[in-house]
Amino acid sequence: MTGKEKSSNRTKAHGYGYVGADGRKLPGVTTIAGSHYPGGIGWLGKWANKLGLDGLDYEAVLNEKGNIGTCAHYLNECFIKRETPNLTEFPPDVVEHASNSHRKFVDWHNKQTIGESVGVELEVVDADLGVGGTMDWVVLLNGKMTIIDFKTGASIGVKEYRQMAAYQKMLQRQHGVVAEDVLLLKINYKPTGRANEKFVEDLELHWADFKSLLDIYNRGRK
Repeated sequence: MTGKEKSSNRTKAHGYGYVGADGRKLPGVTTIAGSHYPGGIGWLGKWANKLGLDGLDYEAVLNEKGNIGTCAHYLNECFIKRETPNLTEFPPDVVEHASNSHRKFVDWHNKQTIGESVGVELEVVDADLGVGGTMDWVVLLNGKMTIIDFKTGASIGVKEYRQMAAYQKMLQRQHGVVAEDVLLLKINYKPTGRANEKFVEDLELHWADFKSLLDIYNRGRK
């Protein structure tokens, strides 16, 4: 990879730390999209209990998975921008897992027709809605303007659909860019396998759900 070295210092995780023009702190899209998730948090307790029975600390596991995701996103960002990554702050095992995910992205990328890139790690703050978000990549993909979100986790569901529907609306509202497609690109960090595409459908339905959850969130803050 050529180009200048890119630091991996990411001061804000997805979904947190957004500030409006008036200085007001705003929730992130992922925070709103994941609220009132079907089934509540019961699944988390079961998962944490299983890890405990296996002799693992669930907080340590969560942190490791988060670091892998951050590192994989960073590698993808550097690849798109043709910058050299600086991986010194990541532990070797995290880099190894993240590199598995990144290789799947590169393999997928090389099979696509890539056009104009609107932005990588594109932050959008919508003061009227009262929410902020960061899109992994907005690009002309195979002839269609597309919002792409990299997913290194195990599952994709309604939370992610709401997230992508919100991104589509916010991109148009704030940048005047109409995304024809929104794509969840699943690139897990297992050493085998390939990238899997999930184009989100029923975006208007998921957008309506997102707005309802945002209204509930805002009423709770008053």
